[in-house]
Amino acid sequence: QGTGIGGAIMDHLIGHARKLGADIIWLETNDKLDAATRLYSRKGFRPLEAGELLPTPYSRCNMQMVLELQRISPASLPRPPWRGAADGL
Repeated sequence: QGTGIGGAIMDHLIGHARKLGADIIWLETNDKLDAATRLYSRKGFRPLEAGELLPTPYSRCNMQMVLELQRISPASLPRPPWRGAADGL
């Protein structure tokens, strides 16, 4: 922590997502991971609000965050990769 490596990696990944034409980057974390959540916030991620949360199979995930690379509505958030169209989401 404190070396800037995490921030540099995030900058690279965000830049790569932009080059690929991504609309958003969505992640799951835990609010006890203070250093990580501060880094995500500094990079522009915001916590999802109750009506925006997606189902997750990860019991330790209690926070979902999104970085909007282009302005989107909550209804257009991605379907989690482990959920299929048949799940009705």
